[in-house]
Amino acid sequence: MVKALPAAIKEEVMSTYDMILQEGIEQGLQKGIQKGIEQGLQQGKEKNVNEVVLRGYQNGVSFEILCLLTGLSEEEVKAIIAQHGEEEKKQ
Repeated sequence: MVKALPAAIKEEVMSTYDMILQEGIEQGLQKGIQKGIEQGLQQGKEKNVNEVVLRGYQNGVSFEILCLLTGLSEEEVKAIIAQHGEEEKKQ
C-alpha cells in the first residue's frame, strides 16, 4: 500500500512511521528498565529478609521474634529455614 504512494507522500508517511516506531521503542525500553529495577529491589529485599531469618535462627532467636522482625508468618519463616537446610545438604 505504501509503495503505491507518490514519493513525497511516501517519504512523509515513512518519517511519521519512523517517529512512531522510535517513540514506541523508547517507551518499551523505559518500561523494561523500570520493571527490571523493581524486580531487583524486590529480590534484594527478599534476600535481606532471608538472611535475617537464617542468622537469627542460627543464633537461637525464636520463631515468634523472627516473625515480628520480618513481618513473615511462622510458616514462611520455617519454609526459609527448611529451604536453606536443603541447600546446605546439596553442597
